[in-house]
Amino acid sequence: MHLTRLQLDGFRNLRSLDIALAGAARVVVYGHNGAGKSSLLEALSLLAPGRGVLGANLEERVQHALPATTAPAETPPPQWSLSAHTQQGHIGQRWLGGKRQVAINGQAVQRHADLAQVGSVVWLSPRQDRLFYEAPKGRRQFLDRLVYALTPTHADTLSRYSQLLKARQQVLKNPDADWLSVVEAQLAALGAAIHAARTDYLHALAPHLQALQLQLTLTDGPEAFQDLSLYQHHLADNRARDHKFAATHYGPHRTDIHGQWLNGPALDQASMGQHKRALLMLLVGHAQLLQAGRQTPPLVLLDEVTAHLDEGVRQLVFGHLRDLGAAVWLTGTERSLFQKLPRATTQWIKVHEGTIFTEVNHGRTARRRAS
Repeated sequence: MHLTRLQLDGFRNLRSLDIALAGAARVVVYGHNGAGKSSLLEALSLLAPGRGVLGANLEERVQHALPATTAPAETPPPQWSLSAHTQQGHIGQRWLGGKRQVAINGQAVQRHADLAQVGSVVWLSPRQDRLFYEAPKGRRQFLDRLVYALTPTHADTLSRYSQLLKARQQVLKNPDADWLSVVEAQLAALGAAIHAARTDYLHALAPHLQALQLQLTLTDGPEAFQDLSLYQHHLADNRARDHKFAATHYGPHRTDIHGQWLNGPALDQASMGQHKRALLMLLVGHAQLLQAGRQTPPLVLLDEVTAHLDEGVRQLVFGHLRDLGAAVWLTGTERSLFQKLPRATTQWIKVHEGTIFTEVNHGRTARRRAS
């Protein structure tokens, strides 16, 4: 997904902006901590299904929002808006009246999962620097964002599966065997589809990762969850336990992902530098997979990408990035961290106290701020 124009208003600590993007392969966003770099990437991450990089409540993105209990009745509800023009179409979003509203090519959509139909967005942020050291949920979310690119309907399947998990827990409070059987049959079908989409994606990704000396596997085998009768039997057999602990204990929402350097440690045993390099290589392999399949390349967001990387590894990663057909946005505190990137195909953006400056004419800057 390549952006040609970005408009943003009322979002976190950023001033209103309207910037034209010259189609550069890379966009470098730099400025001191707290200037607004991560807020800009967070806004871009909302072009994908879900809650973006931070996973925060969407009302928290509103700039200078008053608490609901103190805002006068005549005050319009706080809102932010995002407009992104891409080579695949236009995406508009706003937060209004406590609801996120999304439009694609001028048409309002009811399901945020439809964003996966326009293009894929993947990211790495400092919050993921310990991705393989921590709980499996983050790894599943990371993998699922990659799967969207090959199977856009995966986002909708996950959404419906999550809703059914909640519905099942409600029914378990006042058990109705017939109704539980209906819900569990639907849950099994969706769960099998989720696992199949993940498995198919990893099978297609494997040769690209192997060339990068990496391996990614699911803890559940390829055939897991595919026998729907057995799946439903497990759900029925665990009803009492699931009710007691208010959680469904069987299904792809419990799956974990194992990462391994082929000639080195497992990622949960790797050093911080090895771990960060592996995550970047996973995104490189993902972009190569889409490129090989002639699919729309992803929008890659790399927040504070140079942390934990020595100079040699940094240049190796930048070398791979130069060869990708993906649009890559990178942030850092210093411009000098990215000096080795080719100037002709790199667009530079400076953020200072929430204001965006885009560089023109070999280093001079132009202020890009809506009046």
